[in-house]
Amino acid sequence: MPKIGPLELVIILLIVVAIFGAGKLASLGGSVGKAVKDFRSAVKEPEKNQNKQEASTTPVEPPPTGKDTSNSDSTDTKAG
Repeated sequence: MPKIGPLELVIILLIVVAIFGAGKLASLGGSVGKAVKDFRSAVKEPEKNQNKQEASTTPVEPPPTGKDTSNSDSTDTKAG
């Protein structure tokens, strides 16, 4: 497999700039940089983020419906 040298990288870069434009590449680079930064901070602090998620997703019991569902089994056995 051929190795990619500096001349090939320059040619590829010129083609990419010609296709997307310099402004689009700058915004794309900024977005990628922000994503990498967020990923690194998430990897470094998994316990801290997990504790925040657990605190925000505490289970809540549903309100009582007023119906007594404990005798529902006894009504099914009376049919026979």
